[in-house]
Amino acid sequence: MLIGVEATWAWLVQPQRSLAATTVVLAPGLAALPFLPRELRRLPFAVPAVPVVGVVLAQVVLVGAAALAVPLDPLGVRLTLAGVAVAGLIGGILLPTPAFGAPPERWPSVLLGLAAVVGLGIAMQWRILGSRPIPGEDWGEYLLYAQEIARRHSLLIDNPFWMLGGDSFPLDPGAPSLYGATLALADAPAASLLQGIWVFAVLGILSLFVFVGTLWGSRAGLVAAAVYAVVPMNLNVLSWHGLPTVDAFVIIPVALLATGMALRGEAGRRWAAVLAVALVGLAAAHRVGFLLGAVAVAFVLAVALVRQPRPTVRFMAWTAVFGIVAGAGVAVDLVQRTLALGGVQGYEAFLPTKVHWDLVARDVTWPLTVAGLAALALVVLGPWFRRDASRFVLLGLGATILALSYAWLVHLPTSYNRASYLAPMLLAASLGLLASRLPVRVVAPLAALLVGVTALEARSLATDYRRFYSHVDAASLKGLGYVSQRARPGDAVVTDQCWSFLSTWLLQRPVLAALDPALILPKRELEPVAKARRILYGRDGERLAATLGVRYALVDPLCTYQTGRPFGPPASGHLVYASTRLLVFDLATDGQTSSR
Repeated sequence: MLIGVEATWAWLVQPQRSLAATTVVLAPGLAALPFLPRELRRLPFAVPAVPVVGVVLAQVVLVGAAALAVPLDPLGVRLTLAGVAVAGLIGGILLPTPAFGAPPERWPSVLLGLAAVVGLGIAMQWRILGSRPIPGEDWGEYLLYAQEIARRHSLLIDNPFWMLGGDSFPLDPGAPSLYGATLALADAPAASLLQGIWVFAVLGILSLFVFVGTLWGSRAGLVAAAVYAVVPMNLNVLSWHGLPTVDAFVIIPVALLATGMALRGEAGRRWAAVLAVALVGLAAAHRVGFLLGAVAVAFVLAVALVRQPRPTVRFMAWTAVFGIVAGAGVAVDLVQRTLALGGVQGYEAFLPTKVHWDLVARDVTWPLTVAGLAALALVVLGPWFRRDASRFVLLGLGATILALSYAWLVHLPTSYNRASYLAPMLLAASLGLLASRLPVRVVAPLAALLVGVTALEARSLATDYRRFYSHVDAASLKGLGYVSQRARPGDAVVTDQCWSFLSTWLLQRPVLAALDPALILPKRELEPVAKARRILYGRDGERLAATLGVRYALVDPLCTYQTGRPFGPPASGHLVYASTRLLVFDLATDGQTSSR
């Protein structure tokens, strides 16, 4: 019905962005309701589960459909979503509906509490996303990709500007598929999705509530969600606009929930289907996120195999079957995308991303770090929890953080500090589980105190995050306007790390970026990055710039490598514009310096 309302409204009135986004997110979730295990169809968990499952399933079907040559135009998107809806309708008629088991909890009060927690999270996220221009380096490439998806109706397309153009977009397709589908339905400009990451940030809170609450009760879910909503580290990810990372953290709790139910002996086909779709969704959403989720799932299933070998083997077999069916199209996309990337760098390139635990504790806050680790120790070792096998989910999550933080010891090439971003999820879930075993009169004041202290620290750190990542301001926009007015058609620009992705969107002209080597995943980008460095810092920079048609250099004077070393000013060209966050150098001719 939702798909029909959206299509009718677009036909009779005009396309609408909010209705299009609601349809893309909610329609698959509502269609999946008949297939969900009874625990997820029970109030109060069904309400937050619908949009969470909807986002996961929408990415799977949209990426799969595009890989199988279904165009992501308005008709193709509506037919894809309608196919999911029809499958859900048929499933609701043919599938036996499992009994709910335990009676529903006092769901109105729980949902009111969850609404308050979400409101708290939005208030914290407002510190980063509530005003324009938003901070971060990466949002430009996601808007450009979404624009090209909506224009060309496909995911496997080339980037017309990146590294002088011609190579395919290297981005993970999950969130961009949702962006592109929304733009196709709404007939809206890509800039309207500038704050789209906000949806994923809110869904992350709901997803953690569903994960913790389904396993250990609504009180545990509310405490965990409230803690998670105010952790400064989550605001840090929003500050540099880690869209696929935030997307992955919506999906990982769903996978952990399925493995937790398997540990409890609920290793049925429905939970196997949930796990399969979650893993396929992770693969579409974020390669590093998939690695994190897959390792965590492997740890937990290893424990389940030891405890209950035969049911766990059946569960894994059904998960594999459902994964093959659900992931065929996604696999096609990822194989083609990976071949276009030319492989990945060796582990040595990622050594600057080693985890610094003192910085992790700062971004989590020391009170929450101490309280969360104490809760985890009690959960794992305390006598209260020994009968609850699902507690091993938290142990598996902690083992994943440690294993991938130190994966450089076994020469695994990945961004090692990304594993530490799971810490808020682990600590919040541990505190939630502990809260479920304590009296309400004890839990309420302690939880309120911890959330309040963390939120106060987060407000202060959020200001620092936003200031550090705010490359775009009125003065830098004036400098970009200077470049746009004076550049000839076809003139390219060379940038440092901080202006690389932003300039592809804001200037819409060929870009050559001197990226930080620790942030380059595909080998294919190494050669153009080396050329960008030669132009900026080499002796023959101006000559190479002239050969490649590069006219201007864009540099943020505050930009640094992962090691903390500054990029520094170019060795070539003449300074023609200067502000606190943007220096513009003309690589071809002398010019007058303008400053703000």
